[in-house]
Parts: sequence; structure tokens; C-alpha cells
Amino acid sequence: MIEYSEIREEDIETLLDLYEKYLNSGEYVRNDIEKSYRREDHIGYKAVENGRIIGWTGVSEGIAFTYPHPELEEKLGRLVLGRKICTLDALLVLPSYRNHGVAHMLNKQLMKKVLDRQYDFILYEIWVYPDGEIPAQEIEGASLHIVYEELIKGFYKDGGAYGVSCPICGTECRCSALVRLAELTSKGEEESEIQKS
Repeated sequence: MIEYSEIREEDIETLLDLYEKYLNSGEYVRNDIEKSYRREDHIGYKAVENGRIIGWTGVSEGIAFTYPHPELEEKLGRLVLGRKICTLDALLVLPSYRNHGVAHMLNKQLMKKVLDRQYDFILYEIWVYPDGEIPAQEIEGASLHIVYEELIKGFYKDGGAYGVSCPICGTECRCSALVRLAELTSKGEEESEIQKS
């Protein structure tokens, strides 16, 4: 039976190891994620089966990409106008547990807490493989109003300068990202106009 609960201090090392195996690795990433997960404002949930973490998700307060993208961060900052924003920093389910509703349940728990904390926006940096596959394209949530969306080719190309290594491409990453900024609402108001670049 799979159980869902909040991430705790003792989970961090395991999550960092999984992050490096399935997402990105390198000293920069490890330090950034560890620092983020230890912050009091971090929200994270794990899925556990037989004492083993099989998936997790989390958000950090602010605009926080895998590594800095100053121009994009400034552009998004202008869109949120100082309102409360968080960034999804991970959504991962181990391969043998995918397509069984684990991500859906993790996200449901996460979004409830995000709304409880009264965030106005959530930012997604959705990984796009070099072949165009988007493993987490359908990220679900509360009522989301997309206010900005852009597919950015070669989003991770400068990762090597930060010592970031992609599990698919290595340090010369060819992956892209679908950057999506969503305004949060618990009432399902009319959808905001989508701004595409």
C-alpha cells in the first residue's frame, strides 16, 4: 500500500540521491536543492511503499529555476508584480510506479497546501527531452489560469557552466523546457488570457 505524507528532514539525503539519478546532478544542484528543502517555507510530499520513497514533489517560495536565467526571472517578476509565487522544484515518480496515479495523488496533496499558504502563482519548469517528449506535461492542480507559457529550446544548454549534468545528455544538455506560470484560484474563475512567446 502506498502512503503519502510530508517530506521530513530525514528524507532529504534519499531525495537528493534520487534527484541526481533521475533529474539533474552536480554540486550546484545538490546544494541548491538541499538548501531549498531545509527552508521552513518549503512544501513537499512523498509517496512511500514498504518504507521506500517511490515518488515526491515539492515547491519552493519565489522564482527558482534549475540554475539562474536572469532575463526570464525578471520578465516573470514583472508579471507577478510582487505577489506571492512558488516554483515546483520536483515531481518525480520512479519508473515502475508511473501511470498508476502516484503523481496525481502527490500533486493533490501539494496543491492543497499551496492554496492553504495563499500563494497567488505557481511556476513550472517542465522538462522536454531532445526528442520532444514531455514526461510531466499534464501537471494537474487546483484551478490554474495560465498567464504565461513558453517552450524554450536549449533551456539547459548553460548547465555545464554550473556543473549541472543531465541524465540524458550529460554536461552538454540539449533538453528544452516548457516554462509555465499559472495564477492560482480555488474558485475556478474565468481563464486569464494566455501570453505566448
